[in-house]
Amino acid sequence: MRAIQRESIQDYLSRGGHITQCPPGSHGTHDTAAHRKPSPTPTAASTDASWSRYLAQLIHDDQLGAYCGFTLTTHASLDTLRPLLLRRCLRATNLHNPTPRRQLNHAAMKALTRSQLAHWGTMVFLLPATSAAGHRHFHGFIRTPREYACHAVPMTISEHSRRIEVLVPQEVPFVLGAVRGDDSGNATLRNIHLLNDGTRAILLNDDATACERQLAYWVKTSDGEVRDFANAHFIPHAIRKALPNANTTRERRAS
Repeated sequence: MRAIQRESIQDYLSRGGHITQCPPGSHGTHDTAAHRKPSPTPTAASTDASWSRYLAQLIHDDQLGAYCGFTLTTHASLDTLRPLLLRRCLRATNLHNPTPRRQLNHAAMKALTRSQLAHWGTMVFLLPATSAAGHRHFHGFIRTPREYACHAVPMTISEHSRRIEVLVPQEVPFVLGAVRGDDSGNATLRNIHLLNDGTRAILLNDDATACERQLAYWVKTSDGEVRDFANAHFIPHAIRKALPNANTTRERRAS
């Protein structure tokens, strides 16, 4: 009787087999799936590259916006950050409203025209990430009105575990800095790094090389970090809708 040869996983997959992921805990107490480092798949890498092209086109096409890249290290969840950043972006947008309200709420902002939102609007793109060691954090950029980007103010940020002061567009501290009377937000956003040249924030719309490097880092896979573009958010989304479409597809013409 011929001995049965054990088939390797590689052989099984090479002949068209597939592996079904079991629910957590289904392998008993020795299952370590929850502790494995995240690893990007080829499909995810392709999707991330599409996001990079999309964001690069948006920054290029948005002639009314100035963009600063940031990294946020925090224990706060995405669900905690979204409403906090929404409130702060509305506060920054209200800075340039010729008839400012005591408080610009979401409904009132949606009543503004696309042109008004594009001229006055402050917006955050928030990208969740997990390092190879399993540390959760966020990357992103903040979009502020380009017309007022020259009005820079000092802001303390974190760089290589030390605190430094750089000049930033005036709207940035309203969204990412310490705000009086907002203790919970101050604690949540205290560890912020902004892309800078040592004295002031680098505007991605003015520096094509810095913009390319920033976006290339977000789709990098060799460091083992996973950037979760599937859960990325534009906050507030109403301002994103007022900006150029960033259509990166090429029109096919009949020959």
